[in-house]
Amino acid sequence: MTSEFIVDGWSASGPTATLRYRCGEFSFAEHIQFPVEVEAHSTVERLLDLLSIVAGVSYAKAMAPTSVTFPQLDISDAGYRVVCKTYNEGMREFAFHNGLPLTSTFEIADNARGGDFTIEALRSESGSPLIPFGAGRDSCVVASALRHLNPTLFTIGVNPYAQRIADQLSLPLLTASRSLDPMLLKLNDAGAPNGHIPVTAINSLISLITAELTGHSSVVMANEKSASRPTRIVDGVEVNHQFSKSLEFQRVLSSAVDAAGSLVRYTSVLRDIPDRHISQAFATQCADLHPLFMSCNQAMLRNESQRSSGWCCQCPKCRGMFLSLAPYLSPSEMTAIFGHDLLNDSSQLSGFFDLMSDESKPFECVADVGEAKESMRQLVRSPEWSKHLIVVASHDICEAPSLQQSDELQEWSDTAFDAEIRAFLKDPA
Repeated sequence: MTSEFIVDGWSASGPTATLRYRCGEFSFAEHIQFPVEVEAHSTVERLLDLLSIVAGVSYAKAMAPTSVTFPQLDISDAGYRVVCKTYNEGMREFAFHNGLPLTSTFEIADNARGGDFTIEALRSESGSPLIPFGAGRDSCVVASALRHLNPTLFTIGVNPYAQRIADQLSLPLLTASRSLDPMLLKLNDAGAPNGHIPVTAINSLISLITAELTGHSSVVMANEKSASRPTRIVDGVEVNHQFSKSLEFQRVLSSAVDAAGSLVRYTSVLRDIPDRHISQAFATQCADLHPLFMSCNQAMLRNESQRSSGWCCQCPKCRGMFLSLAPYLSPSEMTAIFGHDLLNDSSQLSGFFDLMSDESKPFECVADVGEAKESMRQLVRSPEWSKHLIVVASHDICEAPSLQQSDELQEWSDTAFDAEIRAFLKDPA
């Protein structure tokens, strides 16, 4: 029997917003600490309404399958589309790993009730952008490319890698935090369904509210082209680990932000940029950030006692980043960054093969299969890399055709930042 998961709304006091949920005998309260006081004027209220529902995926998954209602909240038709996509496409990986139906694990058993408050006015093309910053390659490229616009970097949770990059770039850094209800962790420990959620959807809304509260004109994401492609296709259904980073989700969220009456622009300046161009720009124009950046999930674990002290060199993210950057850096430069030459380590063979497989591509934020194969083909042709163990063993695999090609997406351009990012990608520092 399907339970009912109820989003009970939110309250704000000082810099803290509290989101509330209940389902049967369980109730939850999550606290979001913004970097400034929450002045809940009408636009912020509408965005908090939407955030309350979207952030509910963290708790609804423990009750799956379940129906979702939000009787106290009013969201626009555009906001409703965000909710539906968050709980459907955004939760398919969770459903897949938990043996649940891929398209009906969560039923949105409520309706849009709010109006459309879109303001018929031009957004400001000036003003400081807010850049959600994870300290990885992509966000480093965006921060470096837009540095002359005096952006503010933004993290959710304390991120020491982000802080040292902000210091290196002489850019301000704001930090918010999420405090999950301890009951959720107890349910997880007791065996409740658990797994991946579309966290970028939650983080994007926290970023948008922060931009509203701090007067930033834009929230500029570093979501690239490959995020729009499915990780796997299961029984004819697309399952995308990066769905909330995709162009499809960006468009529906942008519409919902407009409908909330916000003039903050929500965009990603890497949207139509291939992985190889981003890697080349990072390799050639961000050399001062090479010792500072971090894209390993093990170094970012919530539990500090379980974190790696740097690149773990054992996970798909480490392998994926190594493969993406290697064509543009020497073996000695790559070893200096990672502390280990992954492409000359036979124990890494199956992990690199997975990056180039349509059937076993990892559920991680890594380049698509076609891009991974292209990177390996470049290494096969490279005098410096061609004799490395993994490169030699990958020769036939990287030449095989892939189901996913790198040029199948509709192009995307953003007039506000297009010139800056393209100049950075093409011009020498």
